[in-house]
Amino acid sequence: MSDDAPPVGTDDTPPVDTPPADTPPVDTPPADDTPPADGTVLTDDKEPQGAPETYADFTVPDGVDINQPLLDLAKPIFKKHGLSQIAVQEIVDAVSTQNQADSQASSDSYNQTVKDWVDEAKSDTEIGGDNFDANVGLAKRAIDKFGTPKLIVVMNQTGLGNHPEFIRLFTRVGKLIKEDDPGGDTTPAVTDKTPAEILYPNEKAAAG
Repeated sequence: MSDDAPPVGTDDTPPVDTPPADTPPVDTPPADDTPPADGTVLTDDKEPQGAPETYADFTVPDGVDINQPLLDLAKPIFKKHGLSQIAVQEIVDAVSTQNQADSQASSDSYNQTVKDWVDEAKSDTEIGGDNFDANVGLAKRAIDKFGTPKLIVVMNQTGLGNHPEFIRLFTRVGKLIKEDDPGGDTTPAVTDKTPAEILYPNEKAAAG
């Protein structure tokens, strides 16, 4: 036997501790940012914000109509992606704000169009100028004689009663009536109203 061989039982390798076979595994708690197993998303306040079983009614500003068919179509998509009631309400708020802005812009644009019609009619060489009020009176006389209530409603609701071509047509008809029946004053008593307000005094103006 060689003198260099290590003595039996003097191995320097430390022994490996083997846990007993019946030792249960240790459960490690999840970190704070680990979502719960049910998929519910937590806010900073640890309030559950996952998609509800059924979304409650959403609120919109006064004067704004919610597009219920579109919302009903979108709800399954919101639910699929786990959007909470609060998250969807924020979407509804954003859409409502944009719809209000679009509606106001459309209204302002149309009101400006109607105003332009009035200005054009007042400056027209045939129906405008110093004879504008008298010509509007002639147009009113023609409408009173030949127009139907439905015509008055349509013309006023659309604002077309202020259009120079509409005034021109009924002014010409009014002149023909005046030739057949020269009696009566066709000049409106009030001159600071739009043509539509003079032509349809009992109807609400479209522009405003």
